[in-house]
Amino acid sequence: MGAEHFRCPAWAALPSKNVFIQVMKDGKVKEKFMLNKDPYYLIGRDPNICDFQLQHKTVSRVHVGIIHHKSGGCFFIDLKSAFGSRVNNNKVEPYQPTKLEDGAIIQIGQSSRQYVVRVQPF
Repeated sequence: MGAEHFRCPAWAALPSKNVFIQVMKDGKVKEKFMLNKDPYYLIGRDPNICDFQLQHKTVSRVHVGIIHHKSGGCFFIDLKSAFGSRVNNNKVEPYQPTKLEDGAIIQIGQSSRQYVVRVQPF
């Protein structure tokens, strides 16, 4: 699966918490991305590689990865996207894991949608 875009880190593991993302537009939840079954998920435009597809013109084919850590945390990695990503309004440097906490707000490219991270016990 898209090895040229992403290689699953050795520290990845199956999730130990229920993690999902609320896709927000104009203050309303439009959909949910469930992240509670696999060690990692890819987000971008390419339906052949990505688990969740976004159609905004500033979203790269494979834009970001969200990876569950064996310690129980969840991390966000920008995969050297053309238009970048932000977590809690802070720019994420390519390939630098950023820990996601409950309530974290992700911005992908220049899309006006916000992606709100939710972490709950199983």
